[in-house]
Amino acid sequence: MQKIPGPKQLPVIGNALLFSPLGPYKVENLIEGFADLHKKYGDVVHLKLNRELVLLFNPNDIQKMYKHEGKYPNRPTFEALIKYRKENHQCVGIVPDNGKEWYRLRQSIIEILHLKTVHSYWSRQKEVAQDFAQTLLSFPADGVSNDFLHHAFLYSLEAVGILCYGRRLDCISSCSKEGAKIAEANIEFLKALGETFHGLPWWKLWKTDSYKRLESSQDFMMKISLKYLSDARTRMLKELSTFAEQEPFLFNLLNNPTLTETEINLLLTELFQGGIDATATTISMMLHDIAKHPIVQSALYQDLKENEPKPGRYSPLLRACLKETLRIHPTASANSRILDSAAIFSGFHVPEGTLVVGVNPVISKNECFFRNPFEFDPWRWLSGKNEIHPYSVLPFGHGARMCPGRRFAEQEILLCVSEIIKRYQVVSFNEREIRMKLATNLIPADNISLGFIAR
Repeated sequence: MQKIPGPKQLPVIGNALLFSPLGPYKVENLIEGFADLHKKYGDVVHLKLNRELVLLFNPNDIQKMYKHEGKYPNRPTFEALIKYRKENHQCVGIVPDNGKEWYRLRQSIIEILHLKTVHSYWSRQKEVAQDFAQTLLSFPADGVSNDFLHHAFLYSLEAVGILCYGRRLDCISSCSKEGAKIAEANIEFLKALGETFHGLPWWKLWKTDSYKRLESSQDFMMKISLKYLSDARTRMLKELSTFAEQEPFLFNLLNNPTLTETEINLLLTELFQGGIDATATTISMMLHDIAKHPIVQSALYQDLKENEPKPGRYSPLLRACLKETLRIHPTASANSRILDSAAIFSGFHVPEGTLVVGVNPVISKNECFFRNPFEFDPWRWLSGKNEIHPYSVLPFGHGARMCPGRRFAEQEILLCVSEIIKRYQVVSFNEREIRMKLATNLIPADNISLGFIAR
């Protein structure tokens, strides 16, 4: 480990000062800090924060990282969330857990990665996208939203409710107060989760403010899930065959004999929450990127007129715009694994048990891998001239721990953006480029201001 380059460590605390108020980097600007370390020390960087870790800035090394993840891929756990769930629910869930128990629960929801299951929800999620696009006409300031992310949160809630609870939540049609509370609770949860993960673990000694907010937001989300789950069970008992046909994922989960009631509720809560934040951010940034590039928007509008979306079939340029947004504005800050066996990364030996972190948000804007990396150019994904390394952009992760809701999220995003672009010319009122900050996920640091002009 000593041979791997990195900043000088201090006794006991290692490199902790780097990301403290006394250091050059801020936790919320973690990616900028990692990018600076890459410039100074190269493709493999050794740090000691809460533990020894190695940063990877080469997609070939990230590919190798996944080959050394083992049957039960391990990554750093959210200890505060584990503590809360063990004390209150006697189970942990798939997000913070590792090992055999994680694998058992993960297998119980694997169906949502199957295209047949995803496509079975297509028509209802398209209706949600159409309803959401229609509501943009009601923006009070002449079709302008000074905080579009807020509206995108409500769309995400409505769309993911179709999958998790088999129902519309009326978040966008009636400006549901409950929908607003759910969105607020999810934002609060992610913020508290990030604070308890990156900060000093004082919550182990007493209930800190961050832990209390994590606790209260999770209590609220579990109660909401329990209510919707109870309604779903009632509908299932009344019309068993119809429910099984219309809600294949929920039906199989509710009738899984290996899961307890608490585990089912917790899994649905995780899927529900996981489908709100990142999806809303990606939709907002994708519309911002398209609006900032009129040539792209015009070409996409024409492409959508010629390629009417169908389950699994979308405008090629629309898919390329999504990939380009996820390259420039990813919501995942990194992909990490605790090595199952020793490995060699760019010539450096890294022993078994080491935490390695693939910093894809830095790689995806590296001119070594992308020409004009800060330019929004969706056509780079449609051209066969410059082959893009498959491990350079991994917005949903990879392998056994890939985001289980990936295909649903992509469907929700593509349907939403296509319905908006077909109806409106989108205008951005953000004069400066929107930067991202870390709050468990990467989120916009500034309000996203968009206008919608009916075509």
